[in-house]
Amino acid sequence: MSAITISPLREEDIPTVAKLHAAELQYSFNSRLGPQHLASVYRAMAKIPDCYIGVALDNNVPVGVVSGAVNVKKVKPAVLRSLGLQGYLRLAGRLLITPSAFAALLSESKSRPPVIAEGKEIDACLTAIAVAASHRRKGLASQLVTALEDFFRARGVSHYWLDTVLENTGARSFYQSIGFTEVMEVGKTVVLLKRLK
Repeated sequence: MSAITISPLREEDIPTVAKLHAAELQYSFNSRLGPQHLASVYRAMAKIPDCYIGVALDNNVPVGVVSGAVNVKKVKPAVLRSLGLQGYLRLAGRLLITPSAFAALLSESKSRPPVIAEGKEIDACLTAIAVAASHRRKGLASQLVTALEDFFRARGVSHYWLDTVLENTGARSFYQSIGFTEVMEVGKTVVLLKRLK
């Protein structure tokens, strides 16, 4: 593998990052709505100061992405506000023609208990991580997580969480190997928590 760099998301990377996300995280609600919707999500998140999107570049080509938010509760409203009428119509159309997306929306909208650590609700969250199949098992996911954690530390975050599907045993093992602890199951997902040192 050539030298990989992790850089903040650039506008020119958004189409490739959106396709990578859609291909590697096919089970997620946003992925089921397609790369055009994902591009809108990434553009909206990039405008939120307390969100981070790191892109792994191999010869200036995106091969991995990680995103996270200091307060994940602020992300969805910001994304929805950014869609505009055309985006809402596109979203509604995709939901109508993609039953699996509608099922994923229902699953993701179920009330999740708050993630608690040391008596406080934890709002910081790793929202997505994807690595191209050609670049897996080479330490790239760890590098992406480290970049997100550096962003969180700089903003005083002490803990953050993520969720993944219960059946994704590879991801669960990876997260545990880098210091996450499984704290609860919600439907078909498991929530993992990490304390930053």
